[in-house]
Amino acid sequence: MKTLSLLVFLSCIFLNGFSQTVILGTGTAISAFSPIIRSYDYCVYEVIYPAAEIGMAGTINQLAFERTDGTNVDPIDSVTIYMQHTTLTNLSAGTFSTTGYTIVYSGRFPNDAGSGWREVALNNPYVYDGIDNLLVLVVKGYQPAVGNTPVSPRWYYTAVTGTPARRYYGSAAISSGTNLQTTTFRSNARLDFSGVGTVEIGKHQSVLYPNPAGEVINIQNDNVNGTLAIIDAFGRRVYSANFIKESTVSVEDLRPGLYYLLLTDKATGITGTETFIRK
Repeated sequence: MKTLSLLVFLSCIFLNGFSQTVILGTGTAISAFSPIIRSYDYCVYEVIYPAAEIGMAGTINQLAFERTDGTNVDPIDSVTIYMQHTTLTNLSAGTFSTTGYTIVYSGRFPNDAGSGWREVALNNPYVYDGIDNLLVLVVKGYQPAVGNTPVSPRWYYTAVTGTPARRYYGSAAISSGTNLQTTTFRSNARLDFSGVGTVEIGKHQSVLYPNPAGEVINIQNDNVNGTLAIIDAFGRRVYSANFIKESTVSVEDLRPGLYYLLLTDKATGITGTETFIRK
């Protein structure tokens, strides 16, 4: 691999604002039942978004669904969103389970009037590898159903071949025995990816970009000189070197996938860690 070299970096203002948006589905079919239902007390929606359509790896910071209409504009309570990687392309009917999932959001989901994207910032941003498909699970706990007046919100979806999604809606509380039925309704979604990572080293902060990385990763920090190590997903050290305030690391020899960057301050011995994707 190439050794570290000094770079002139972009300003921190630019870095902190860098992100990329991916829209999944442009269909204009309408459903009140996917992904979040207000005409029933409880609901579950589980859906696969293909890696080929996502088209990138990185840290997912925000998730949005596309609202169509509806006169009910109450925020949707008790929403929990989960994500995980999957090799599945279709789902089968079966019982509700959160096995293998990571909770990425818990709270209210916006439902203000009109059409357009309704977005939440994830409480726990999700590191997506860009290789597997993305499985998203949306669960709404108890919130009293709304009737015909006001009208419950409706959402845009794209009908695709196969059974990319499954769902439940009803008055019975969600449990491990809740049955989910398959559907071709794949709700239009929008993902916002971060292009920047930060590494906390004691009182100091280092900026890592781009993330996901191509041939190089750039490191910029306020006042730390030390050592760095790159660890692969199996815990193996695949690179180590010294670093200075402004450095670039070649990662062109790394296989695509998830890695951990460890930065250690020589003066204090404190280590900070950040994940990154080699695309």
